[in-house]
Amino acid sequence: MLTIKYRCSRCSGHQCRISLFDVSYRNPHGAVCIFCKAPMIVSYLTPLAA
Repeated sequence: MLTIKYRCSRCSGHQCRISLFDVSYRNPHGAVCIFCKAPMIVSYLTPLAA
């Protein structure tokens, strides 16, 4: 299983909220920055530690 880490495309923040209402073609995960409300992009994937 993988863990997805997000990064803001505008302010480079890492804190987000995820909502099904924010899912779109440009934002398939529905992650939005809590600071500037910009769509988040996937920063990297990490394997889930067991």
